[in-house]
Amino acid sequence: PHPGNASDYQNILGIDIDSSKIRDSCSIYELISMADIVVGTESTVMVEAIALDTPAIQLLPSVSETDLTKEGLIGVDTHSELRNELQLIATETAYRKKMLEREKSVAEKYFSVNSIETPISQITSYLKSKS
Repeated sequence: PHPGNASDYQNILGIDIDSSKIRDSCSIYELISMADIVVGTESTVMVEAIALDTPAIQLLPSVSETDLTKEGLIGVDTHSELRNELQLIATETAYRKKMLEREKSVAEKYFSVNSIETPISQITSYLKSKS
């Protein structure tokens, strides 16, 4: 789901979400730069986050049309799995680093092109120019 679809998040996660707390007025790259981790279902934002050194977790990869866990992304199917992964990423620096190293191959696959400046470096340049 995208930010404007709070009811979709509620259906997937089984919790109430105050849609006024969902940010949809700034660039996705600004949001990624503010995030400690990105959690998604079937969005390229997960791959973009990895390209920007923000770890990503895929929710419900087993029912997703795009199962990025087969390519190295962390995936979770239950609340407890998500809670455990978030706890590890938040508290274990070595785990976070290892996770990002493994996930980098996903971003490289999706963003590598035969040009002087890859999309990853373009995104990075853009974010640095906004700082």
